[in-house]
Amino acid sequence: MVVQKAVVLSMAFCPTVLSVLVEIEMKEELFYRIADNDGIVTAVMEEVNCQRLPDKVNSFPLNRIL
Repeated sequence: MVVQKAVVLSMAFCPTVLSVLVEIEMKEELFYRIADNDGIVTAVMEEVNCQRLPDKVNSFPLNRIL
């Protein structure tokens, strides 16, 4: 499986004053893996489960939100 990495800089906006509060409240929920569709998310989840990786996978399939 080929995994491409990219940095998304501006998926959400909040005032600087609130950024610390948002980060504290969201903790690990702040980081999402963005994928083109559900099939990619499913493949990633299967690989994480197969390798028993200690990772919490939060995904955003674009076909669900666009």
